[in-house]
Amino acid sequence: MELSEALEKRRSIRKFRDKAIPREIVMEIIKAGTMAPSASNRQHWQFIVVDKESMKERMVKQAGAQKQIMDAPCLIVVLYDATFNEEHYANIQSVSAAVQNILLRTCELGLGACWLAGFGKEEEVSKLLGVPNHLKPLCIIMLGESAENPPLPPKKDIRDIVHFNEFQNGKGAPSLPIKLRSSEYTLSEIREHQKFLSRSSYFGKDYEIYSEEEVNKITSLVQSYLPKKRGHILSVFSYDGTLLRPLSSALTGHHLIDLELSREAAIFVNAKTTKMDFFVSDAYLPLKSSSIDMILFLFSLEKVPILKNQTIFSEAKRALKPEGKLIIFCKNKLSFYGLFYQGIEKLLKINRIEDAFLSSGPFEPVSTLKIKKLLKKISFSIQLRSLFFFPMELTVYKERLNGYLKRHGRNLSILKHISRPALSLLSLLAKATKKINLPLISSSTCIIAEKISSGD
Repeated sequence: MELSEALEKRRSIRKFRDKAIPREIVMEIIKAGTMAPSASNRQHWQFIVVDKESMKERMVKQAGAQKQIMDAPCLIVVLYDATFNEEHYANIQSVSAAVQNILLRTCELGLGACWLAGFGKEEEVSKLLGVPNHLKPLCIIMLGESAENPPLPPKKDIRDIVHFNEFQNGKGAPSLPIKLRSSEYTLSEIREHQKFLSRSSYFGKDYEIYSEEEVNKITSLVQSYLPKKRGHILSVFSYDGTLLRPLSSALTGHHLIDLELSREAAIFVNAKTTKMDFFVSDAYLPLKSSSIDMILFLFSLEKVPILKNQTIFSEAKRALKPEGKLIIFCKNKLSFYGLFYQGIEKLLKINRIEDAFLSSGPFEPVSTLKIKKLLKKISFSIQLRSLFFFPMELTVYKERLNGYLKRHGRNLSILKHISRPALSLLSLLAKATKKINLPLISSSTCIIAEKISSGD
């Protein structure tokens, strides 16, 4: 295999066959790593090969390593010498070059690998593996026979990232805000964040979390409003497509279309379902008037700052057929969910997007009442349906909260740790209030807006 072919074929592999890799092959792969250049030729690297299941389990349970390492037959824990060439991170640069060599040699041998920067708590990993004090973990490489063949993820245009002689202002992606609330972003900034999200992980990953009961209820409700004959269904700004996966299977027989803010997002969502057509636009729908039977907003108004004007709803009305349905699922600001969302932010002092664990990006619960008024203003007939009075996803938020506390535990006060039992209590309340139907103050609400025909 030529180098250019290895560069193009290399992928981050996360699914492996249950087959051990001979140690002589592992040694050959690591030897390729040692051919990399290093600052002052100090060769700052050391490698620990972990191929015992018991040790991998301890790395997850005791050191907080990612659970996915259990799926790889072999791990290479890459260490760097922290005592030399620290200026300009030369020691880290040197070992990173070795890691790239390892990945390319692995690809050349027809095997799969994945570079994991999130290896858990540095001190715990070092203690567990008996690492000397002068060495530090840099990353973990998962290694094995690949059980998947992922497509090439979106790459930035080379023209946007190359500058000759000096940096060219206005070229490339802008610096993005780090705030949590989507209302503090412009639409173009949300688009750039969505591009980043689409590039930052493997195809098919679900960033958002929904309980099985919530997914089933949403799917059932959408199906109840479908046209009897084959219809055209448009999803607007699904963001990462988490809900489109189950919906696309449930809507077999209809023409499904997805509108996204960026080409990268469309490609990312397309990896979850190949049964849809895709468009890229913003508030204007590139569709003929009176051509769509149903338009879906699947918890997307919380992530995209389009409620500042009614353009998107006016466009929806134009594109819908007479008596077509606009169905909006949303997280209600004036509800227990809104109180919980704002409360957990203040309790844990979360004010940066990278620390958010309740959502995958900029997010803000919306006012059901405000949406209702906007739709009535442009002559939609409105129905409100309560999905869940209490937020059902609290049962799955617990795992994310535990992960957050595990990462930041040393910086949290005792007061903040009461959020764990509080979350468990709220989960019980969620189950006890399923049948309450008060849409304007429910945590998850469905707004069904019907286009009134011109004759009405």
